[in-house]
Amino acid sequence: MKYFLTLCSFLLAVQTGFGQTEFKRSQDWEAIKSDAKKNKKLIFLDAYTDWCGWCKVMDKNTFSDKAIGGMMNQYFVNYKLEMEKEELGQQISLKYAITSFPTFLVFDSEGTLVYTIVGYQAPADFMKTLFELINPSNLEERPGYSAKFDAEQYPDFYLKAMGMKGKKKFPEAEDFNKWVSKNKDFTKEVNFTVLKRFYYLANDKTQDLFWEQRLKIDSLFGHDFANELAANMTYSRASTFVKEKKDAEFEQLLAEKLPILDDKKELEKSYRYYYYGATENWRKYDELLTAAYKEKGIEPVSFWNSKCWEIYEKSDDSLLIAKATSWMQEVCKIDDDYNYLDTYAALLYKSGQLEAAKEMAEVAITKGRAENLKVKGTEELLEKIEQAIEEQKEETEKED
Repeated sequence: MKYFLTLCSFLLAVQTGFGQTEFKRSQDWEAIKSDAKKNKKLIFLDAYTDWCGWCKVMDKNTFSDKAIGGMMNQYFVNYKLEMEKEELGQQISLKYAITSFPTFLVFDSEGTLVYTIVGYQAPADFMKTLFELINPSNLEERPGYSAKFDAEQYPDFYLKAMGMKGKKKFPEAEDFNKWVSKNKDFTKEVNFTVLKRFYYLANDKTQDLFWEQRLKIDSLFGHDFANELAANMTYSRASTFVKEKKDAEFEQLLAEKLPILDDKKELEKSYRYYYYGATENWRKYDELLTAAYKEKGIEPVSFWNSKCWEIYEKSDDSLLIAKATSWMQEVCKIDDDYNYLDTYAALLYKSGQLEAAKEMAEVAITKGRAENLKVKGTEELLEKIEQAIEEQKEETEKED
């Protein structure tokens, strides 16, 4: 019955909504909260940057969708914030260590962050996310966060890395871990936020401190943030095994950490994709992708684009490159997004299908220009393709 009522509410939202998602703009956090209280809705914040290509794709493909718009307008007051140029965007980025875009933040009317979403989602995937959002049991509590924004409380190296003091400058691992040695209590907001930002610099002592405090962190800053940080810490530890290809240590790490992480099955795949790609074990990488294709087909297309691009950039395995080219052909039949066309063109080039690569690169460039996207990378790829075609012709003429 609960699902039926939710579905009915959704259908009503679509029928009575305003088409695409209606976003407002404001630099007044108190006014945004008042808007939410007045309308008895959650706050949905589209945290974007001007340079973020996937933010623009999200606007074009997802927020313009009528079903998405109906749902969003029904349940949320929707706002957009540029996170690196606008003052409120900068304050929120500092508080929650936001560095990936697009990021979508959901707050209650008191200003408590109750849900986060990172990365582009196609309309079908985003609709599933919205159904999660309107279920109160999926919303987080974060009593460890204060209600204020205060840049002065953070260490100087954190502010520099977040671009608050001119050009971004990132700390060395030694400096970060030295700071942690004097700020060991991760149940404090500032200490937790800095760790969340620079987890990849954590040495063994810093990582041990986190694992000792994980349950307290979970209760104070939300299970999602604690689990995300735990998963990232595991990635960080896995990275130390890459250079010397310590396969046994990698397997031991997974056996130790996976049982205490959420989404164990998906995380294990993610760790293995990372490790096999980083150690150039393309046979194992191929096995993972082939199994994924058999299980779910070519969806979600964004996943396949990401993996196929990694194959293009890093692998010289001819069989895997051929498979990736075939996979991207399927992706582009489903979604002719500029980024997907670009990946397909690149793989056609790498697999030696030069004429087809030239044609696809031209299609991608035309598509990108029509959408006012930066296509320099594809233009450079086209030049390489055309040069390769000329060289091929010269070789043929010599043989003749």
